[in-house]
Amino acid sequence: MRFLLVEDEYYARKALRQSVLLWQKHAAVAEADNGVTALAMLEQSSFDVVLLDIRMPQMDGLTLAEHISRLSGDTYMIMITGYSEFEYAQKAIHTGVRDYLLKPVDDDKLCDALTRAQEYWEKLRKYHAQEQTLQNDGRNMRRLLEQTRLRQWLGGQDVEAEQDLEYPWCMVFRVFGFSVPAKQVEQALQTRLQALEGVRYDLFSVKADDLCVLIRYLGQGPDRHARLQMLSALREDMRLDGMETHMAMSGLNAIADAPHAYAQAQTAQNFRLLRNEPVICYGCIKEQVVYVVKPGPAELSDFALALSMGQEKQASALARQA
Repeated sequence: MRFLLVEDEYYARKALRQSVLLWQKHAAVAEADNGVTALAMLEQSSFDVVLLDIRMPQMDGLTLAEHISRLSGDTYMIMITGYSEFEYAQKAIHTGVRDYLLKPVDDDKLCDALTRAQEYWEKLRKYHAQEQTLQNDGRNMRRLLEQTRLRQWLGGQDVEAEQDLEYPWCMVFRVFGFSVPAKQVEQALQTRLQALEGVRYDLFSVKADDLCVLIRYLGQGPDRHARLQMLSALREDMRLDGMETHMAMSGLNAIADAPHAYAQAQTAQNFRLLRNEPVICYGCIKEQVVYVVKPGPAELSDFALALSMGQEKQASALARQA
């Protein structure tokens, strides 16, 4: 814990310091011989416990306590007072002082006061931790609800979704075929997407090994070549960080047609076995002439075996040979 001792009498201040260090051997203890100096120190650093004399030159303890309360309402203040100042010291309760000691300070009573201060901080830190957990849970819940609504909207369900007119164009791309856990890929994507200018993005998981990203463009969106170049650079950057992935991207659509973009990205992804490309572009597939052939039983057996063993590269090669 961090302590600040504010006492104008030198020997009284040193006695307090010794008592605090006997109570907690490795405590960080700072000293000030008047209220003005103490206030300057408090404005520069935070302290868990402040022990302050009620009678001091330049600034008395009550005035200093008022300043401390404004700086940090959590600081545990212990006022030190004489018998003749007891009624005066009671006013300190209204300034945020939580405890007081009578002069001459008894070591046992000082230890009791410091123990109360320690218990106070333990409860306060526990409360702040619980509060942070609740806030995180609330943010996670809102994020899940937003992702669910977005997933339903892109999937064609009749769900209202935000359509910011400032970002009128969109693209959807899917990320799949991970070589690392999905959470790691998701975090890497978020870090890189946040660095893009003039876009907003939403990212959610379709299934364990399949992520979907909706990118909304500020003003007119980029052409196919620029979008393909952006995803290729994104994929290569992640590959250099040890994350091998494949991507499939939609065409450029009005934000109101985002469900169509989602379907386009899905169609592009379905061609992953026929196109040996790291980023599969829906626009390229539209322009491709597709031949339908009827493979023989042996080819079908080899193809099914490769798929069942998770050997997509081999299955892709077999599909192209057919």
